[in-house]
Amino acid sequence: MSSNDAAWLPTERERLSQTAQARLASARFQMEDSSLTAFWAEVAALRNEVAQTLTAHATESNAHELLAWQTELHQTLDEHVAQAVETLLAARLGALTEQASRDPLTGLFNRATFEQRLRNEIERARRYGREFALVLFDVDGLKTVNDRFGHPAGDQVLRYLAQMLRSSLRQSDDIFRLGGDEFAALCPETSRPALENRLPRLEFVVRQSNGNAPWADHWGLSWGVASLPAEVQEAEALLALADQRLYECKRTHHQHVAARR
Repeated sequence: MSSNDAAWLPTERERLSQTAQARLASARFQMEDSSLTAFWAEVAALRNEVAQTLTAHATESNAHELLAWQTELHQTLDEHVAQAVETLLAARLGALTEQASRDPLTGLFNRATFEQRLRNEIERARRYGREFALVLFDVDGLKTVNDRFGHPAGDQVLRYLAQMLRSSLRQSDDIFRLGGDEFAALCPETSRPALENRLPRLEFVVRQSNGNAPWADHWGLSWGVASLPAEVQEAEALLALADQRLYECKRTHHQHVAARR
């Protein structure tokens, strides 16, 4: 190996190694979740640069060392490729999982997520002795809105209610659309009396914020609250008690909604 080769090799090797690391890290950071195109282009460009550099400086005396260096750089590239693919797959899996857990109309969690979160809350309550409350909501008069003003109006009511629930309940409360006109909320570290003191305010906000839509006076909100472990111990009993109280509230509110028509 000549003195020029000996001087060139460590410096160029360090420069190209650092360049590859920095460019690949940057490409991974800027990579869109939906595409690896830019990242693959960067990998191909780096492989080409490595090949050109080695071709320009290869001699009989340094061929073995350059080959070892090329193998090392390609291993580095392969590691970045594997990490990028792993990142992309994790992002896509996360997006699919999130999508599967949501109601497409309102963006709230769906029934399947509700059932899983309910099991989790019951387990946490039993393990740590902490109370939580379940609220079942029902939209009074939704069928009337759909029949008189069309299903787009009914969808608007449901989206509006979802927005009101998000803004009126705590950030720690999980909110769900169970299907149709049924909604629910799981409220950790909350007793039934504390929650029932807040719900009339929610009803007031819903009625006051209906706006001037022609269907504004044709729907309302009913609810039923039950808590665990203060009142019941099992999921089925919790749901049954909340549903019973929802029915009682709905029967009363039905008269109010009818009177406003």
